[in-house]
Amino acid sequence: MNGTIIQDEVLWGMIYKEVFANEILSDNPYYGQHGLTLRDNIGLILQNNEFNVKADPEVYYKAITSKYFQRLDKSRITLGFLEFVNKMINMNKRMGLVSNSDSYITKTTLATLELTHYFEFVLTSDDVINPKPAPDLYEYAILKFGEPKEKILVFEDSLVGNYAAEKAGLERMIILPENLEEIDYGSNTEHFIENFLEINPYID
Repeated sequence: MNGTIIQDEVLWGMIYKEVFANEILSDNPYYGQHGLTLRDNIGLILQNNEFNVKADPEVYYKAITSKYFQRLDKSRITLGFLEFVNKMINMNKRMGLVSNSDSYITKTTLATLELTHYFEFVLTSDDVINPKPAPDLYEYAILKFGEPKEKILVFEDSLVGNYAAEKAGLERMIILPENLEEIDYGSNTEHFIENFLEINPYID
């Protein structure tokens, strides 16, 4: 969801900087890493900060989500997504959303941006024991669709999500973030676009 159909990476980055002390984010390898669940990302940041700062992860979770929803109107839907999704509906194509965000973040975001109705089902990290990069979420989505893997196309943006979809045996179309290059996704990932405007002309 975040980074694929909603462009809000800058917003998340601003909030992280406001909520975390500078010494926690300084040279932290997990700051700015996309695709993990929010709680996992917070936990890893706190565990790996240079100055060994100790804190309650849940305090950070509540502060970050509160600020995110206060500013959600500053996010933007990925270029061409609404046109794409309406074309899919007109072609009777089924669509589901698979997000590594938890149910609260995912469903509140979709409802606020009036996107919920586009999806037949919504799966979040709360629906499985092992979220991305494990393939469990995508394997659950395959069951939900009840279709052969060959008929399912995944849109992803993060390395974590791409890895999960690949492990589930699914074809991927990557919405390439500005901070990554095609080579970062490995030789088995073939399809890259900057936004949905690039795929819309190829839809019959």
